[in-house]
Amino acid sequence: MSRHTRYELRRKCAKCNITALEDGNLSFHRFPLPGRHTLLKARVWAEYCYPTGEWSTEKSLRDLHSQHKMLCSKHFDDSSFTSSARRRLNKYAIPIGTQDLMVKFRQEQCATESGSEQDTNISVEKPQVLVTMETSLPVQVPTVANPTTSLPVQMPTICEPTTDSLKVPKTKGILRELDVSKSVEMTPKKFKLYKRCRRNLSEIMRLRKKIKKQPRTLLKKLTTNRNVKSLMDKNISGPFALLLQSQLQNTPRKLTGRRWSIDDKVMALSIYKRSTGCYRLLRRLFCLPSEGTLKALLNKIPMKCGINSQIFETIKGITNNREPEENLCILAFDEMSIRKNLQYNGKQDIIDGYQDHGNQGRTMEPATHALLFMAIGIRKNWKQPLAFYFSGDCVTADRLSVLIKEVLNASFQAGLRVVATVSDNFGVNIKALNSLGSSVAQPYFEFKGHEIVTIMDPPHLIKCFRNNLLKYDIKCPQVLQNDGKSVPGIAKWSHIKEFFEIDNGNQNFVFAPGLTKQHIEPNFKQKMKVSLACQVFSHTVAIGILAKIANNELPQEATTTAMLLEKIDQLFDALNGDTPDQKRGKKFLTNFTRRSPHLKYFKEMKTMFQELVFIGARCKPPSQEGFIRTLNAVERLFLNLESQYDIQSLSTRRLNQDPLENCFGCIRSNCGCNPNPNTLQFVAALKTSMINNLLHSSKNKNCIEDDNVILNDLKSFLTQVNPNKETNVAVETFDITEGVEASNTVIPQCSGELQACAYVCGFMIKKLGPICHQCKITMLADQNTEVSHLFTSFKEYNCMRNSLHYVNNFFTETVEIAATIVNKFLDEHGCKIKIKSELIEVLRRKLNFEWLLDCSEHYDKNKMHIIISTISICIKRHCILKNRQFTDDASKKAMKRKINILKNAYIFVLFIRPLHKQVCIMKTKRNSDNFQFKYRNFALFS
Repeated sequence: MSRHTRYELRRKCAKCNITALEDGNLSFHRFPLPGRHTLLKARVWAEYCYPTGEWSTEKSLRDLHSQHKMLCSKHFDDSSFTSSARRRLNKYAIPIGTQDLMVKFRQEQCATESGSEQDTNISVEKPQVLVTMETSLPVQVPTVANPTTSLPVQMPTICEPTTDSLKVPKTKGILRELDVSKSVEMTPKKFKLYKRCRRNLSEIMRLRKKIKKQPRTLLKKLTTNRNVKSLMDKNISGPFALLLQSQLQNTPRKLTGRRWSIDDKVMALSIYKRSTGCYRLLRRLFCLPSEGTLKALLNKIPMKCGINSQIFETIKGITNNREPEENLCILAFDEMSIRKNLQYNGKQDIIDGYQDHGNQGRTMEPATHALLFMAIGIRKNWKQPLAFYFSGDCVTADRLSVLIKEVLNASFQAGLRVVATVSDNFGVNIKALNSLGSSVAQPYFEFKGHEIVTIMDPPHLIKCFRNNLLKYDIKCPQVLQNDGKSVPGIAKWSHIKEFFEIDNGNQNFVFAPGLTKQHIEPNFKQKMKVSLACQVFSHTVAIGILAKIANNELPQEATTTAMLLEKIDQLFDALNGDTPDQKRGKKFLTNFTRRSPHLKYFKEMKTMFQELVFIGARCKPPSQEGFIRTLNAVERLFLNLESQYDIQSLSTRRLNQDPLENCFGCIRSNCGCNPNPNTLQFVAALKTSMINNLLHSSKNKNCIEDDNVILNDLKSFLTQVNPNKETNVAVETFDITEGVEASNTVIPQCSGELQACAYVCGFMIKKLGPICHQCKITMLADQNTEVSHLFTSFKEYNCMRNSLHYVNNFFTETVEIAATIVNKFLDEHGCKIKIKSELIEVLRRKLNFEWLLDCSEHYDKNKMHIIISTISICIKRHCILKNRQFTDDASKKAMKRKINILKNAYIFVLFIRPLHKQVCIMKTKRNSDNFQFKYRNFALFS
């Protein structure tokens, strides 16, 4: 710590003796130096802090200033500061409650000045003058020879304004302050300053008159931040006060003169991203920023695929000021489906929409999934998206392991202490974690001296286990206890279905009112919902089944199903605890500690999952080993935190992907009515979500809302002038002119392609602007009777007047060859960066522009215009054609899926359903043994 910093921290308030070390939010202000305009202010400060002292002399006040006496900011109100930051006082600032003291000192000063002025008027050496007063009293002035002689005359009182009994030269206010009667008596420098003061005073008077003409209503007073703050204190929401302030400030202004704060733009951006149509409607009703302003705001945030160094630098600045335990976090990663779409990004000179793995490069495969990495705090409620990547189909296991190492390395450098990873039980994730060194028995791997525990997302495991129970019956071991007795048997989904049907037969009251048909017979989308699975594996359903068994409404074998549901419910509670106390009497719904029953129960559940048998399954389902891996990982994580950081309690609620799933829901909601965004929409929605603290209020959420706060909301980039720093990226050089020789062959002028090319060339000349006479001779045809101009001539609105441009054959052939080269490059290397820059150099080298030399003055300008226009048109056309192809493929795939559904439904109605009815009739007529034989034959037949 420097000497100056130590001195600043030791500053003490003269009134309350508080220092900067005790409260770092306070600002300290030095006593004013007494002068011509600050004497009263200095005296008020002194009387406020030292009321018993004598401060009538200027020397005593100067001593306080020279002794560096301070007064802290809590002794001043908001009006005494120049801004809401309360750091700098204005020149009229006095402490709170000293207004009466200031008025008293001013009255004393006025009385003193009036007395001295009266004495001066009496003893002034002037000739004898008789002045007519307002009171019509004759006053005799003493002669010059004897100025001290008493005056036997009647004088008005000193308080009256008739003390100026002598004719004094009339001077203006500024000149009177300077003791000058005329401006010609000033020096040139003083005269210049005098003129400037006159102009400023005139402007002040003009503004005062303007303010007096306007009505001082309540709404006019709300335009200041202080009054808006007072509104917020009256239980009025912040966004409403912010909107009201922006309306009052910008409604009287023109469109080009409206100004918006960062908070105004962020609020408008959140509305715009939810629904563009709604925002356009609101913009007709209220004053809101334009769409271009909001897009420019998002462009200030530097965010691209991979590791963003600027974002990690801001995270590092935050983590350096926190305790080590507060930086403990898990690294969650998952993929989100996106739509195939190509779009040219002129700012970065790339085509967005291809597979992009950041530092690992880009490929020609269109992106269909977005992989997002997020850090989630363990000891503190915070979350932070770290990096994202775009992949075609799904990312491979080898590439995923590389990306995990890349994000871990950047996280540790930024000060984050990653202790575990959380992912779903997808096969690629398991392969990637296994390649890093993790296994079921030892669920962790080493990374640069740090042990990283690998956890499978518990809600995802519950969902997968429910889906397996829908398909297979489960043979349960002897560990399921019912009143102290072992209950071996087979758990079946049919038991849950029978319970639902019997329970819903009650007219008024049921055991499980939350159980619906969506829980019993879920479709494809409903099978992906964790909430439906967790509501089935609940204590209520398990106890309801046992109650039906006790009433002989369900068979005894359903006991195994009920006990399995109870065990899974307790396991979910143990992996979802977030408080040190029990909730609703559930002993496992608490934090993981040494004294809690988690360790013993985890050991019991690992034994149970190892002995479960899914009847009919070819191999063990991934969720079965996933539960064992997760239980081992949670135990390992708790032991690591206990030994390294002396943490005695672990909230298992924070060891899942709920914040990441909520982030995906927030991204989808910020794309308007489009739940399947493309790459550009994904990036824009992610920026908007982070600015708004990842707030998500969708009704159809797949998980409960988390209470985590985003660590860095990126608003620091919004106030920077140029946050996106250009980086020099090495551009690979490709020999893309191979195989283009065939394009030099003469294309028949009657072909539609050449006619369309001639029309496009005329459009290029139009965009070129006014051209000289020599350029017209060089680029335009002598007459428009050629076949290549047929389409252009038909495009004319007036046949008698040629308003379009008809180019010559040199122009058309050059553009045709350039377009062939560009299209070949886009088909083979369209995913590369700096596309336009590379193509410009290649076309300048390979194309022949000698026919433009007739106008040497504009040769370079015309050449570059042709090249750039051709590249822009070809890139846009390439993206349009690819997007059409993607749309057609998606439509065909959706149609094929619908046809398969209808085909399966037709087969069921035509064949399966009649046989099922026949079996039911046989069941009523024959005994159980015969029925079982027939049903077995039917099962084999079907």
